[in-house]
Amino acid sequence: MYAKKESKRISATRFARYFPGCKIPITYLHPVLLWHTVTTSIEKLVSKPDAVPRDAKIYTLMTTDHGNTDGSLWQAHIRADMQSQCSHALPHCSVWMEAMIRGSWVIRLPDDSELVAPPVNIEAIAEGKLWYEAVGGARLPAAMLANERAGKSSFAVGWREKELALLKTSQQWRQDNPGKSTSHWYNEKLVGAKLLSAEERRGKHEYLSLRPIREITPHGWQRVGMNDVLEKI
Repeated sequence: MYAKKESKRISATRFARYFPGCKIPITYLHPVLLWHTVTTSIEKLVSKPDAVPRDAKIYTLMTTDHGNTDGSLWQAHIRADMQSQCSHALPHCSVWMEAMIRGSWVIRLPDDSELVAPPVNIEAIAEGKLWYEAVGGARLPAAMLANERAGKSSFAVGWREKELALLKTSQQWRQDNPGKSTSHWYNEKLVGAKLLSAEERRGKHEYLSLRPIREITPHGWQRVGMNDVLEKI
């Protein structure tokens, strides 16, 4: 979900007149307000008996903010399972300017592995491949592809999956682009340990949280600059 940047704003006075029960004087296109509205409605839906087929899964997807002045804060893709009230927050960032080197965004997965790809494919990875893109551009639910591969009845006969372009492991990308790096790669090499992990968030008041992920600062170290680089105390 996203909000258009070129949204039309209305005054706080007019907002209060039109929406007397709302204490947030912002437009309805505000992304956090949208997230709250959509997820609250879906929570009500999945709580009703027989409202959702037993074999159906409902997910919501969102991207957190990040720290513009705090380099230890990471933006994350949130994939929330609305029925189990569990989400995964997957940190990601730009390694290099995409216009100069295509496929220069890195995402860290729950198993602590990393993949580097263009932003659109980073988002597809964060979705958990719930949808697949076909050769030709169509996007279909993964369940339809599974039915086709299993020989079950499906309108996706002859459907061919389009592989994610420019997808590499972080190790492959760094070998192909020597001298290009991020502060977290530098810090982890310096410390000799992982400082950043994807997060699993569970429970009513946690799984829909939009807080960014904070990189660990180990004992005996401090952050300098914009909190992006470590130095020993």
